[in-house]
Amino acid sequence: MIDEILKKAVNNKKISDDEFLQLLKINKEEDLKKLCETAVSIRNKHSKLIKLTSTVHITNKCTIQPRCKYCGFAPKTSTEGYYESFYKTDEEILKAAISIEEAGIPRVSCSGGYGYKGKQAVNATEIVKSNTSLEILVNVGGDLTEKSINKLADLNADTVCCNLETINEDVFNFVKPGETLNDRIETCQGVSDAGIELSSGLLVGLGESLEDRIAHLRYLNNFETLGEIPIMGFNPYKDTPMANHPPSPLEEQLKTITGVIESGLFINYDIEVVVAG
Repeated sequence: MIDEILKKAVNNKKISDDEFLQLLKINKEEDLKKLCETAVSIRNKHSKLIKLTSTVHITNKCTIQPRCKYCGFAPKTSTEGYYESFYKTDEEILKAAISIEEAGIPRVSCSGGYGYKGKQAVNATEIVKSNTSLEILVNVGGDLTEKSINKLADLNADTVCCNLETINEDVFNFVKPGETLNDRIETCQGVSDAGIELSSGLLVGLGESLEDRIAHLRYLNNFETLGEIPIMGFNPYKDTPMANHPPSPLEEQLKTITGVIESGLFINYDIEVVVAG
């Protein structure tokens, strides 16, 4: 049965939710190998491009309360994370961006905490676009207003990331009690309406079901400018409320990534591998 599903994928035929579910349920090493090899074959038909991205964290100061239960980024949340607060100066952002460009890396990701209505993202974009030829992705979650999104569009921001993380509202509310799923959806829609490429993805292993992952991927098709789908695996931070929550096995991330390629859901999209660090 697995072979039949993979054959459909190779022939650019969309697979059903039940077939997608069977791929996500694979537990035999030989079948996982087939899954990965098929995904590589499909990807290579479209592009063998691997795009490097380097990250500049603008600030870890975040006003979200209650805190996201897994967060090790905000100040004082985890001794394994960014324990001390910081907010980079314009000079520090510029220096980092120039170093990234000189290293031959084509894109910078500028990320930051919540509570600035997108002003931190706009400022970083102005600095990068005025002084380098880098592509820029900004990621401040749902901390964007219509005004700041339009300003990012005016500045020719290449990509805006707002991860929904999970489409299961109960799971979302449990792990992110200071935010709402609807707010993030509205941010994604605002980015899409402004004509900016949208990056939005999943945090695998929060407690969602396999069916939730499929529904999430289908939902992302609602955003016309969707260009990237980050597939991230949950890893617990010490000292946080989710410190004892099990990490997401690499195999689960692999099955989700390969499933995205083989599902046919995004058959009209360019496929590229983005390596961020």
